[in-house]
Amino acid sequence: MKKVLIVLLVFLLVLAAGIVLAKNIIARTVLIKGIKAAAGLDIAVGGVQVGLLDTTVRVENLKVFNPASFSEKTMADIPEVFVSYDLGAFMKNRVHLKEIRVHVRELNLVHDQGMKLNVNSLGLLLPPAGGGEPPEVKIDSLGLIIGKVAYKNYMLGGAPKGFEFEAGINETFKDVTDPAKIAKEVIAKLISRAGVADLAGTTLDSAKKQANDLKLQVKTLIGEAAGEAQKEVKDLNFQVKTIIGSGTEEAQQPAQ
Repeated sequence: MKKVLIVLLVFLLVLAAGIVLAKNIIARTVLIKGIKAAAGLDIAVGGVQVGLLDTTVRVENLKVFNPASFSEKTMADIPEVFVSYDLGAFMKNRVHLKEIRVHVRELNLVHDQGMKLNVNSLGLLLPPAGGGEPPEVKIDSLGLIIGKVAYKNYMLGGAPKGFEFEAGINETFKDVTDPAKIAKEVIAKLISRAGVADLAGTTLDSAKKQANDLKLQVKTLIGEAAGEAQKEVKDLNFQVKTIIGSGTEEAQQPAQ
């Protein structure tokens, strides 16, 4: 009887270890895929720690990279992402996160020469592929810390105009069902604090003014060319009329 109990205990321990291992693999895989989907860009992960006895995952030294068209390589330097998840919801193909804490050490905002802002390339902010509905997401508590923000503006060409500032973002959002909305609100707040909106507007006005000046120059050149062409046509008409008139007068004179 004692041997049977020992065998049963060993079996239960192996089963428990298998369940924990399977849970850890699922948690790690799902979280990394989730981060990649939210970023929609290349990422690098320093390490992942999965709780053995609880449903928590900690991602360390996460970096999100800009699209290849931007000069700066890194968009965000994130030393830690902590997630407490509902494993049962994942099994039912739903996303229920009890808690998320994201610490962004540095965020790089970049406007390229085409006036495109790099963070607008995040997958989280893009329409879902195929135009379908995004997956159902529920986050009970979302904590966000953003430290330094560096801004660079390439819209005027040449060397970029840039500056840095402390974002001072340390907020917690409750009962989140639309992470994209939160991201947009935070980005808008950062742009406002940086005065980037005014800078972008000024740059846009400058670009429009240059375009209008160019249009005026083109119209002037076209007008001048048209005027010259009209003058040449008039001169040619005058010459033709003169030649025709002279020929007519000679034809009307009596033969000698």
